[in-house]
Formats: sequence, C-alpha cells, structure tokens
Amino acid sequence: MEFLTTLRKTVPFYDLYGEAHSAPLRDFLHVETIQHRARSHAWTILAHRHGGLSQILHISAGGGVSTIDGQDVAIEAPAIIWLPAGAVHGFRFTPDTDGAVLTVASAFLSRAMEDAPGLPHRLRSPCALSRLENDVEAAMADQIAAISREAASTAPEARAATRHHLALLLIALARRAAPRMVHPPSSAALLLAAFRTMVDAHYRDNWAIPDYAKALSSSVDRLHEACRTAAGRPPGKIVQDRLMIEAQRALLYTSKTVSDIAFDLGFDDPAYFSRFFRKRAGCSPVSFRGKAGHGDESWRAGNPAASL
Repeated sequence: MEFLTTLRKTVPFYDLYGEAHSAPLRDFLHVETIQHRARSHAWTILAHRHGGLSQILHISAGGGVSTIDGQDVAIEAPAIIWLPAGAVHGFRFTPDTDGAVLTVASAFLSRAMEDAPGLPHRLRSPCALSRLENDVEAAMADQIAAISREAASTAPEARAATRHHLALLLIALARRAAPRMVHPPSSAALLLAAFRTMVDAHYRDNWAIPDYAKALSSSVDRLHEACRTAAGRPPGKIVQDRLMIEAQRALLYTSKTVSDIAFDLGFDDPAYFSRFFRKRAGCSPVSFRGKAGHGDESWRAGNPAASL
C-alpha cells in the first residue's frame, strides 16, 4: 500500500479523479478509457471517493492492484470492478492496462434499477472480478460499448437506451458477483436494502431506530424482523457496522485525530467513541491506525470495511 501511505486531512471527493465537481455528472454518466486518466497520473490513482457517484471499471488488458476500503486485491484482465458511491478506492495499474470507466450519478443509477428492486441490495458492496470467462467478458464489454454510444448520442430516446443497457450490465454484474442469488428478493430483503440506504444518509445524525422506521413508513417491529431475517442482525447493529466502516476508512486514509473522527461521526464524547471502536475492532482507534500503517494485516479479520 505504498501508494496510499501519504495521509491527507480528508479523503478527497471527486466526480472524476483529480478534477473539481462536474455538474453534468450529477444527473447522468461519464465514460472514458482507463488510459486517458491513469496515464496522466503515472498509472497510480491515490485513495479517493465519489459522493453520489458509482463506478464500473472494465479492465480489458493489463491489470495491477486495486485497494478498496483498505483491502488490496490483485486485478488481472479481463476484469470488472464495481465501486458503489462512498467506497474509498485507489489503483496501481500496470502501464499496459486499458479498458473503460463508467461513472454514474446516483439518480440515474436508481432509475436504471427500478425494474430490478433487488439490485441495490445485491450491489451495495464493492466487488472485483478478475479473469472473467471470454463469453461473460464479451457480453459485459458489449453493454459498456452500447452505453458509451447511447450516452454520446443525440438520437431520440438515447437516454432511455442508455439506462436500458446500464440495467443489463448491472444485472450481469450482480449475477456474476453473487450467482446463488437467483430468487426474487423477499419483502424483508427490500426493506433491508431501503434501511441500508437510509443509514448511509443518516448514520452521522444520531437517529434512533424509531426514526428510521418512521422514515421508511414501517413499524419498529417490522424493521427488526426484516433485518433479522435478511441480514441476521438487528437494525441497531447494522447502524453500528456502518459507523465502524466509516471510522476505519477515516483512520486508514486520513490524518484526522481520533477526536475529529468521533465528532464527524456524531459522537459527542471521543472517549465513548474509543470504547465503541475497541469493543468492535478489538483494539483502540490509535492501535488500529498503527497496525495498518506498519503493514500488520491481522486487523483485517474483523474489519467489515475490508470485505469485498
């Protein structure tokens, strides 16, 4: 992780890596080649994240190392990488790497998934799929090419066509990432997916579980049952898991003090945050940061942010 070791005050937010926010992306999508951006950055993309934007990378040649939420994963073409909004990620590509990067605004992504309501749940975590079979990779590449054509087109219904091809690509990706999920999502799974989306928006706001239930037009008991059934965890634990993911991201990728991280996450007392963190990680926030910084991988076993 040498290329990620320079800590910054905050993990940078970009629409496109290295650029200021780009308003059109918030409504639609952007397609470019990997070489276009990676070559100008010496094939190294430092840790960053995208607010309200998700990405799909198609690696058609080459590869390298992807670091996503603290976990290093070797990438070998042909490969597909899915990065939902908010995931901290960086890359160290080999110079021969090529392919495409799709950056999709959350609103457009949601529209593309309207006819497949289980997709948000199945694609809420990052995934990296290497050495895809030729037919699988060719089918995904065809959809990406179609997305690129339609996104650049001024023909009638080009936007709808783009959304259609994006939906097909997302379905193919979800099937490949989780091939055992062949049944339509249950009502519990759908409520869980909506709850996770709500948690992503409000985990810093100290919402109680009744607040989430009210926002979801659900009873507390129904929300508890759905979370237990679909995730095997009560809703309170799911909120705590989300706080831990963000705490670990901040410790790994920023130079913020533990107190600053605590306040950013809605904790009024840094000491309470440290106890909260220690109980779940088995070590203090300072110790966690020190182990990660010195290459000790033992902390990953209990790290919810480190699973792809």
